[in-house]
Amino acid sequence: MELHRASLLRLFTALASAASVTACDRTPPPPAPAATPATPSLPVASDRPCNNAGATKDPHWVCQAAPHARTAVVFVHGIFGDTNGTWANDNGRTFFDLLASAPGMQGKLDLFAFGFTSTMWGGGSLDIREAANKMESYLAFNHVWDYDSVVFVAHSMGGLVTLREVINQPQHRAKVPLVFLFATPTEGSQITAVAQYVVDNPAIRQMFMANGNDFLKLLDEDWRRLAPGDRPHVACAYEKSPTYGQMIVAWSSATRLCDGTPDAIEGANHLTLVKPDRPDHPSVIALVNAINTYAPVSADQALLDMPDFRQDGDHWAYTLADADARNSARLRNTGARRLAYEIREISSQRLLVWPAEQATIEPGQTDTVSFALLHGKIDPQYSLVIRARPLPDRTVIVNVPDVQAVERQQRALVETMSAGISDYLASAGTVDELKRLGEDEQRTRVADAARRAAAARIGELPEGAQWVITADALAEVGWPALATSALRKTEAVSPSLAKSPAAIAVADTVATQSGALKVFDWQAERIPDPPASGEPKTWAYITAGNAAHWSALSERLGEVPALAPEGLNLKGDVLSVTGQNTDAKRAYTRAAQLRDSPLSKQRIRTVDAQLRRHDVQG
Repeated sequence: MELHRASLLRLFTALASAASVTACDRTPPPPAPAATPATPSLPVASDRPCNNAGATKDPHWVCQAAPHARTAVVFVHGIFGDTNGTWANDNGRTFFDLLASAPGMQGKLDLFAFGFTSTMWGGGSLDIREAANKMESYLAFNHVWDYDSVVFVAHSMGGLVTLREVINQPQHRAKVPLVFLFATPTEGSQITAVAQYVVDNPAIRQMFMANGNDFLKLLDEDWRRLAPGDRPHVACAYEKSPTYGQMIVAWSSATRLCDGTPDAIEGANHLTLVKPDRPDHPSVIALVNAINTYAPVSADQALLDMPDFRQDGDHWAYTLADADARNSARLRNTGARRLAYEIREISSQRLLVWPAEQATIEPGQTDTVSFALLHGKIDPQYSLVIRARPLPDRTVIVNVPDVQAVERQQRALVETMSAGISDYLASAGTVDELKRLGEDEQRTRVADAARRAAAARIGELPEGAQWVITADALAEVGWPALATSALRKTEAVSPSLAKSPAAIAVADTVATQSGALKVFDWQAERIPDPPASGEPKTWAYITAGNAAHWSALSERLGEVPALAPEGLNLKGDVLSVTGQNTDAKRAYTRAAQLRDSPLSKQRIRTVDAQLRRHDVQG
């Protein structure tokens, strides 16, 4: 036992000397006896794209493109390591250069080297917790978290620092698809038992063997508490050659937290493991393969499958085949981590899209994006962007092949909704029950009847989407009070959808009709625009063939105290369409006396103009 202790003491003394000269950028330690012969120095200019590291030991960007790449790779050295020297081979090659110039990586990665004080003597060294805190400060200061994707590459104790950073910062985890650990002692390292007597560094005790190490036990427990879809993939590589006769980090310790099969780096000891000397070095190949698999930097390395969209050049296409039904398209997460996505840059407020907030898809699972067109001018094409970091944005073109068919379906939806309201009010006892309620509740009950009728026609939708579509149809026929009730239900059941461009557009229409300073609680008050001139839209739905239906509905609405203005306005619409303009004006005037609004005034002006034309012609 004493002989083994003495052997470890001599080993650590030699390592201390080697690490100190490496940190000073002097001649690196001699290769381990089992290592392969050193590769002769080769010209490196062509594969050295990272040339701004400088001599600083502070954390810094080693290479950063303009404009920036989408993915940042953060290198984290270990105990007694060096921000730059840890990753440099004696032949002039660096891990930075070899990664940045690897096939498929050119111009796709920006590299950041993180460093922290870790000396053997003299004090001032940071322990693992302190180094993790420093890492977060420098990553924020250098805007590393502004990148879509952040990959960590850590050596030895630097892996423990990285794991603690990821655990401590849940707000960033969605951006970290991959952590690559090179010989990280997740179960501790035997050499630290002797090192505590030789050096003055607080991190030594944090890497005692795990059985007696509360720090490593807690780190392991904290990591395993993270949900599988919430933590990054952990890839590992381990040393195969002894360093001065000893294995520094045992295989079991270097692979404890690995996902998948770890990589054995042949011929490399604990120090040379992260000092690759050539482009096809096993450490470079292992890291590039992991990035390609778990943090793809190219658009064709998809972690998101879109089977219902058709790729067409630089965009994806979706055909809105039936505006009278739910138009849904699947998004499938083919990766190993939870994938967050959101819909952005919708080209028109007439296109209702949900989900309206960021959504997540578990590994191997599928979610749907759904579309509906609201009333107004129908365009043949719409566009939007699906953003699912760390993947590139995907532009989607929504094609509407038959605009007239959409318009017919929208008209049919309004008629179905009006019939639903009529049937509800005609049912026994309904009006008497409504009269016992407050006015807001009266309008909400009738708006809900419209929602149920619309939902029965267009298919099952999320309740928030049903309310937006219902509000749009109610505003189309000029019933802003009912539409307001529908929009407030939208806000209650789906606050995010209430802030969508489509819902805001409907709210603006309703505010214009009613004169309300705001419709949603979250909105700031403002003076609405006046209604556009022209005939009330309701007139387009009333014909000689269905005038009796609309007339009966106006009478039923008039029986409900809160809806008397709607009943009178609808009665005026029927009278005006059937040529009875004098009686129509009386109905409109009475409605305005009960509840004045810009839309009521517009109706009166319109019928006055018709009366004047009739007098001139007469």
